[in-house]
Amino acid sequence: MKPELVYRPITPDEPIGPIARLAGLAFGHPESTNIEWFEKRIGRENIRISTATDDPTPLGVVCRIPMGIYLGGNEIPQLGILGVGVAPEARGLGVAKQMMADCVQEMHADGCPLSILYSAMHPLYRAVGYDNAGALCNAVIPAGMITAPKTNATNNWREASEIDTPQIHACYARYAAQTHGMLARNGYIWQRIREPKIGTARCYVSRDEQGQIEAYCYYVQEKTEAQPAPIGTAAGSRMHVTDLAWSSTNGFNQIRSFLRGFVSVVGEILVNLPPDSPLIHTLPDRRFKLEFNEPWMLRILNFKSALEARSYPRGYNATLTLDITDDQIQANNGQWTVTITNGQATVSQGQSGDPLRIHIRDLAPLYTGFTSAQTLRDSGRLSCTDNTAETANAIFAAPSTPAMVDMF
Repeated sequence: MKPELVYRPITPDEPIGPIARLAGLAFGHPESTNIEWFEKRIGRENIRISTATDDPTPLGVVCRIPMGIYLGGNEIPQLGILGVGVAPEARGLGVAKQMMADCVQEMHADGCPLSILYSAMHPLYRAVGYDNAGALCNAVIPAGMITAPKTNATNNWREASEIDTPQIHACYARYAAQTHGMLARNGYIWQRIREPKIGTARCYVSRDEQGQIEAYCYYVQEKTEAQPAPIGTAAGSRMHVTDLAWSSTNGFNQIRSFLRGFVSVVGEILVNLPPDSPLIHTLPDRRFKLEFNEPWMLRILNFKSALEARSYPRGYNATLTLDITDDQIQANNGQWTVTITNGQATVSQGQSGDPLRIHIRDLAPLYTGFTSAQTLRDSGRLSCTDNTAETANAIFAAPSTPAMVDMF
């Protein structure tokens, strides 16, 4: 029998133990580790639980973390969803779906335009309006393949200190704004970069002539194996780059020189990169590996604010009518006219021209430029005329595949 559920924030004095139990049962982590994770990393204000109406014991937990995403250079607020878990005794009763539906409603009421997550169960999240909208890609690069630029630049790299943190974050923001689909990070993501599961990362920074940080690299270097690497592999230990960024051409060249400097002790460099990263384009050979690790999913929570927040191709003016169906959020339903003027959108209710009919879920990959209108139409996920599809493609065209380098 399905229980009647109450979805709510946890109270300031509510014990974390029962919530940590859920996470432990869902993800296999020790309860003590989960308590620290919820208290020190997530924060009580970001935790939501579902309970039965007649029993305060948590049956489900979901965490919503304020972040942002850069699309076309604009930073758009979004709530990242993570830590979703349901007690074994409550599974199969619809707890997860109801909890996520309640969470979507709450995030919409809070006025947030978007929500993003990495999925362990696509049917669950698709049922409440999420869909694939971008990629997380991993690169494995032989260190000896990275070429240092032929310049007379001096080695400006120094190990970072705590006082460098604001400049590091500013360097990342400049880099991320130029990369379609990157996160606008919060403290939770930065802590994952500094303290990955494989060990504490070291950070080195490079400064420009004015003393400003124009490049940085966080990395963890594995212990060199006593035995030599097998024939056919890159010799040396592995280097895990947990994050890197640059804010100028010289900064990028400094990154190349920094990574090249490990060639005598590092065999392979593991790093998350967008598929069109300049670091990939400067490799002289094809003998590296770039993998589509997994997609991330996006949910449009507030249609009008989400479309007006995104940037669009400059110098292009167009009008598009979208007929939206949203099973969860009534306010998103209906016909909306999107008017694009020199890279900005104005959204109003009503029809102007042949409408593009689409579910809010299927709008997610079109909104980010991850999937074209023609592809969505061919797969039965939208309906429109050929001219309307061409207009939609031109409006939502992305400068590159939407990709982020952070997992959460």
